Amino acid sequence: MRDRISAVPAASINSLEVHEFIYHIMIQGTSLPEYLKEVSLTFDQRKFFTEMIQECTKGTQYIFDERNKEGKGEEESLLSTWCNEITQDPKKYFESNSKKIAKDFLRFHPNTAVSGILIVSRVTMEIDTETKSFIAIIKVDYTKVLQQIRNKNDNLKVSFKEISDSLAENKSAIQKRALVDVNNIFKWDALAVERGRVGKKLDSDKAITDYFERFLGVKLLANDSVYSRRVPSLVSKWAGTVEGLSKSEAKATAVALINAHDGQVLSMDDIAVAVCAHENEDVHNERLISFKNFMGREENAMEGVQFVARPASIPDSDKVNCYRTNKHVIVKFEGSPESNGIEITSDNKTGEKLIIIRASKIDELS
Repeated sequence: MRDRISAVPAASINSLEVHEFIYHIMIQGTSLPEYLKEVSLTFDQRKFFTEMIQECTKGTQYIFDERNKEGKGEEESLLSTWCNEITQDPKKYFESNSKKIAKDFLRFHPNTAVSGILIVSRVTMEIDTETKSFIAIIKVDYTKVLQQIRNKNDNLKVSFKEISDSLAENKSAIQKRALVDVNNIFKWDALAVERGRVGKKLDSDKAITDYFERFLGVKLLANDSVYSRRVPSLVSKWAGTVEGLSKSEAKATAVALINAHDGQVLSMDDIAVAVCAHENEDVHNERLISFKNFMGREENAMEGVQFVARPASIPDSDKVNCYRTNKHVIVKFEGSPESNGIEITSDNKTGEKLIIIRASKIDELS
């Protein structure tokens, strides 16, 4: 996520300060945390956690699910209420509400949360010359370490003792983290990141687990980055349902359109016209109807959508097309086959596929 664009201005991120900070101990398989009253941090520890919270600003954007606000959720989350109380009166609510948050984390992660700690912290950032409060939530897993024990009678002899409830000052130990905005400062209400769910999973419904999503009481915020990320893969899936249409060519066309309209408004109608193009008008119209129906499905919900094209949000894997033959030969390239001098035809006699690559030069890589 190092090169990923942040959802918060750089000046605000740099101004982030940790204020109230506490954690509660989470033991896998239990329904109640072990509550702590106070946690003291050294300068270096405060710096480490500040950096981890700052990285939340590159997380996937979510908004609170209105069903929770109305008390209609199947498993109602009160996180937004508790966070709001903390930001309004930290002295009164921070300690008690941090315990409620920790308990609720276990409620929404029954037997799935690895033993560790859940950190709750109130942080502030400067937003347009005003100091605003946010709530940071970080789940850190315990790390097993070996303690060296010297023999009392001979200090040249040692043995090891395994410590299973050790905390490592290492970002790899951080399982989940979120930055919560309950004051409507940004379009998003929460930015969330989960270990192992990066790359193509960011800005998608796979960015965090269902457990974590229900705990936060949020749903994915559909924005320009989300749309730009989704379009190529959806176009490829649609093309796979259309006879005579190449998935790779259709996806490459969608990627090319997003690249060409960087920072400009692009509509699904524009994309439909391009990927459904055919010299036969009847075929073209049939594809347009098919495209519209596919994008209008409930699980896709992209029919008629307009968005500002963000090429940087397209996963690298969607910029590349890949063919693999039954002889285990792999042909990989960016763009359409035609633009790369690649032609795929069939032998009329044998029915075998022919891949023709035209190039002025070929370099042997290995």
